[in-house]
Order: sequence, then C-alpha cells, then structure tokens
Amino acid sequence: MIKERASEDLLVRELNRKLLFGEIEEKVLSVTYNLLSDRLYTLDDAISELIETIILLEREQQAIVDEIGRLRGDSRL
Repeated sequence: MIKERASEDLLVRELNRKLLFGEIEEKVLSVTYNLLSDRLYTLDDAISELIETIILLEREQQAIVDEIGRLRGDSRL
C-alpha cells in the first residue's frame, strides 16, 4: 500500500512537471511566432511573457533541486 502510494505520488509529480514544461514551451513558441508574424505584438508584450516564462523556469529549477535534496536526505540544498 505504501509503495503503491509512493509510485502514484511520483507519477503525479512527473506529470505535473511535464505539463509545466509543455506550458513553458508553448509560451516561448507563442512569443516567437507573434514577434515574427504580428505587427501589433510589441517587444514590450514579448518581454512581459518571457519574464513570466523565466519565473516558471526558476520555480521548476528550485523544485528539482529540492527534490534532489530530499532524495539525498540532504537539507543543505
């Protein structure tokens, strides 16, 4: 039962991570496409969206570092 629950938790975390990376990829593609094709889409629009994307990446990076620390049993990270 405990092992099954741990496997389920791991699956949920991995699916969430893949979903987040998919969202980040979509944002980058959207910004790139809009900059190339839409004269109404400004550099300011792009910068705002890219800042949001960078924040998402930083959060995910921290979650990965925390997970590595948890797996190692190391609270220094």
